[in-house]
Amino acid sequence: MDEQNRPTNPAPSGPVTYGDLGQIAGRPRWVLPVTLLVLVAAAAVDLVTFHQVLLLALDETEKMIWAAVVGFVVVAIALSHYTGLQARQATNARNVPGARLTAWLCLLVWAGLGLMAFLFRLVVAEPSAAGASFDVDVEALTETPEDHSQTLSALLFLALYLGTGVISGLAGFLRFEPAAKQYGRARARLTTLARRRAESGWLLTGAREIQGAIDRERERQEEERIRTEGEYQALAQRLKREARTLLHTIRGRQRAAAGPAHPAGPDPIPEGDTA
Repeated sequence: MDEQNRPTNPAPSGPVTYGDLGQIAGRPRWVLPVTLLVLVAAAAVDLVTFHQVLLLALDETEKMIWAAVVGFVVVAIALSHYTGLQARQATNARNVPGARLTAWLCLLVWAGLGLMAFLFRLVVAEPSAAGASFDVDVEALTETPEDHSQTLSALLFLALYLGTGVISGLAGFLRFEPAAKQYGRARARLTTLARRRAESGWLLTGAREIQGAIDRERERQEEERIRTEGEYQALAQRLKREARTLLHTIRGRQRAAAGPAHPAGPDPIPEGDTA
């Protein structure tokens, strides 16, 4: 083969056998409920943290604030989770096209959302008890206990946001493979069909054995009937011969006793009668 026609794609390294479904390995069944529980816990933490931020940013009713909080939480959890999913696809031996770019986009959007919320939580002060006005601490010339509390609150939000994001991303990265789940369903269905086939085969074998026994019994009875009829016919022929011999003997004696004046009568049992 010349250099121009030589394939450019190298052969895959490692013990990968294409078409071997046995290489698809899934995770135990308890992984999915635990993953969902972790995601729900992460969403609950994000609800609290985003509620504190949006309470300072939005001058709306409590229902509208909670609606915005739920939306932010869903977006943040979805971004981090799909970052892990696409990272898993990008690191897979059979790389999915566009998975790496999608993972980076989700990661950047998730990080930008968290950074903006952190900066807002760090800069905007708590509302005063008298009204709903906000004090923006732009020129932090002196440090007060309120400043320390606001900074610590912002850092706590950042830590919780990063923690829930990492957990959600890991849940996506270690997510149960859909292909493995489909393979497990196919194997379970195949096992069920194989069991039903074995049961049907056993029933069919039993039915065939019963039918064979019936056919053999029918043949035996037919042979017995033919043999019995033959014996009956042989017995009838023997009885006829004995009766004919006996009658001939009796008639011979009668003719001898009567003399030639009495002619011989017809044979009571003809020779051709075999019935």
